[in-house]
Amino acid sequence: MKTGGRLSKGIDLGWRSGFDSGLTLDYVYDNRRKGTTPLGRLIDRNYLNSPGWRGIRRERRIWKHCCAA
Repeated sequence: MKTGGRLSKGIDLGWRSGFDSGLTLDYVYDNRRKGTTPLGRLIDRNYLNSPGWRGIRRERRIWKHCCAA
């Protein structure tokens, strides 16, 4: 995973700030791949599409919907 972190901005951010940090959550909520190379962008897309992060984004949408009502 550390090798992927050199190419993937999301994984790199997770290693630097913690995978449960606010910075990482902001990156996941943004949901845009930002790898440094085409392979890095592919790694980043797979990282952002993992079931855990998809669930986090879904939960955020639910909370936003509930709070807006």
